[in-house]
Amino acid sequence: MVDRRKETYGYTIVGSAFLAYLLVAGTYYGLPVLVPVMAGDLGWSATAFGAAFSVLGLLLGLSGPLVGAFVARFGPRRAILVGSLLMVASLGLLSLTGAIWQLYLLLIGVGLGFGLATMLPMQQLIGSWFVTRRSMFLGVVMSGAGLGGMIIAPLTSGLEGLLGSWRPVWLVLAGFLLVPALLALFVIRDRPDHLGGTGPGGLERSDRKAAGPAQDRADRADRADRADRADRADRADRVYRSARAWETKAAIRTRAFWLIALAGGLMFFLLQGITAHQVAYLVEERRTALTVAASALGLIAGSSVVGRLASGWLGDRIEPRFVMAGLLLLMSFSLVVLLTGGGLVTLYLYVVLFGIGYGGIIVLGPGIVLNYYGPDNSAAIMGVGMFFQAFLGALGGVVVGGIKDVIGTYVPAFVLMIGLGVAAALAASLASPPRPGVELAHHSRDSSA
Repeated sequence: MVDRRKETYGYTIVGSAFLAYLLVAGTYYGLPVLVPVMAGDLGWSATAFGAAFSVLGLLLGLSGPLVGAFVARFGPRRAILVGSLLMVASLGLLSLTGAIWQLYLLLIGVGLGFGLATMLPMQQLIGSWFVTRRSMFLGVVMSGAGLGGMIIAPLTSGLEGLLGSWRPVWLVLAGFLLVPALLALFVIRDRPDHLGGTGPGGLERSDRKAAGPAQDRADRADRADRADRADRADRADRVYRSARAWETKAAIRTRAFWLIALAGGLMFFLLQGITAHQVAYLVEERRTALTVAASALGLIAGSSVVGRLASGWLGDRIEPRFVMAGLLLLMSFSLVVLLTGGGLVTLYLYVVLFGIGYGGIIVLGPGIVLNYYGPDNSAAIMGVGMFFQAFLGALGGVVVGGIKDVIGTYVPAFVLMIGLGVAAALAASLASPPRPGVELAHHSRDSSA
């Protein structure tokens, strides 16, 4: 009876996480719609409010280790709750903003709240509830981000026109985020054993405490033995899933971790370079109408939903690092289509291919971390990778723009991005699963030397 309840409740977890992700990410996509209106009303320059978004983007990556440590210490449920409430407070106060420094300060709160409420806690939450269909459900949950952007960004613009001011719209957006907070309070549970009864891992926490240190040692020895057997069995499967719970320090010393972090970082380089300069390239060098160029950029986010769902399904059937490598090659090919094609057909073909590629990789990176290192510390491990990836992503817009300014055309910069996409695919394909016995023994010898 208990096991059946837990299995059924897992679908409730997926639905709740999907809705929470949709509202948090969708509200975040409303920022670039509302802030320029706000800036025009208050007389701020484009440079002034544009810099705030640059700081916000960098903050999201650099705060990864902090957010990961929070999730590992307090669990995904509390992270989603705190992150949602932090965004509620920050967005609510934006309705009272009158100075540019207030925007900067409050966007820091928005950025930290977004990090606490989205990718890292969702990754650990799904990893703790599911094993065999982990990638698929992670893709379902993360598709909420693309759908949220498609729904809430235009809704934000419509509300501003309907209400006649940007100030009450901030309050509406803040109200949306009360829903994820309520879901975290009343619906979301960190793990199946938090529903009560005896979970798959053995005794409940209260029983473990009563059993004393001897029982704890026996439990640890039993889990280690089962993990060794499971690791050996999983290597025979099409998709590797370690039963061992890696510590963060041990995980970030493995070759696989840095190869996946590099592949993801180069993907973010491409994404930020395209986000910053695609419209300018299309308008200036392809003579595309501004409305068409802007809509093409928006459709990248929409088509990413397909990538998120498809990669989640494939990642449970094919080793995810190979799927990730294929999607990186797809992104590179899409840039070839953009550079060599002409007309709307090739433009939208590029948009769809690029969006599917990046959307799928957004899901597969966390999925690989879950499979290789287990769910217990996955948020903290992924947080370290996000710190590294933030630097590579931040370079995308700067490097692409710098090449254009020096040479006078975007073509060489786009060729560079094609090459980096191929290099990222190679890194992903080489990121074979870490071998706990070999790698941990190796690092133990190094530390004792």
